[in-house]
Amino acid sequence: MYPIHCGVLLKQTYKQACVDILESIGEVLNEICTDVYNKEKLLLANGCVWESCRKYQALPRDMIQLCLAKCQTEYDALVDAEEELKNEIKEHQESDFSFDESSWTEDDLKLLTPACGLIKTTYSICKKLKESLHRSGHLDTKERVDQIDQTAMAVQTLSPSIVLFYR
Repeated sequence: MYPIHCGVLLKQTYKQACVDILESIGEVLNEICTDVYNKEKLLLANGCVWESCRKYQALPRDMIQLCLAKCQTEYDALVDAEEELKNEIKEHQESDFSFDESSWTEDDLKLLTPACGLIKTTYSICKKLKESLHRSGHLDTKERVDQIDQTAMAVQTLSPSIVLFYR
């Protein structure tokens, strides 16, 4: 486990990974303690322990790696959202008449192109942030760790914001 001065989000990530490992070990113990011996369930629970341990080993080792991973995850989600939005625009333009319930209203159609631009801008910011972290990200002071921690927390809210936008 990392101390709090290594970043709140990093500490939370490692804490959750440890909880996942302990929960999967609990499943193994639960299977061992049951009266009915089921080899398949025991093997499955054992596999879950190993998978949790593999995920723990693959965790980022510092806040820069964590922030880069969050940026990449959000970037990928934003690119997918833009692609879906472009497909919706294209499908609407290709169909002359839409009588189904899922068709877009005129107000919705007015928002599609600006929404696509907003998504492009957001994933462009993610890309620039990744480049900046690669180029000049340092963890030499607590203030810098806190700034990168806050940045990572802000970045992970991008995709849910896009999902809320679609509702």
